[in-house]
Amino acid sequence: MSSMEKYATNDIQIENIILKSNTQTEISDGLSFEIDFKKLNQDNLNGLYCRIEFVVDIALNKFTFDILKSSPINYASTQSNVSLKFKDIESLEKLMNKNNIDRLFWCNISCLNIYINYKKDGDDENAPENSLKVSIPTNIFKDKRTDNIIYKTTYNPFDYL
Repeated sequence: MSSMEKYATNDIQIENIILKSNTQTEISDGLSFEIDFKKLNQDNLNGLYCRIEFVVDIALNKFTFDILKSSPINYASTQSNVSLKFKDIESLEKLMNKNNIDRLFWCNISCLNIYINYKKDGDDENAPENSLKVSIPTNIFKDKRTDNIIYKTTYNPFDYL
């Protein structure tokens, strides 16, 4: 992994994020994500969950909308490599309609944010969660040849590490 970009805490390091397509996909297609990470120590991770959102920029304001929040899982100290797979998620089109985002602003999606949140054994009950965030810039445009609305990840950092 490059020393310039590192997606890690003292406990975990994200190794890879795979979207259904890291190039371009129709906005009406369902989403899927695979997130691979490794544990960097022997601590138990409690209540680890993933949250994925998309960000819409309107008039210099960033609005975030949830795509999914996984159920919390506990990982024992013996597990070192973990893979979270989320398949058959609603399409961006359905998510934007559900959140009443006017079609005028669909092209204003700027990125997908992926968070891994957890606590460790021994963390105080009231202590904040440990969190790791990865942002993947995204573009939405209309394909003039087919009239389909397409989304494209403009940069997935894991394609270059």
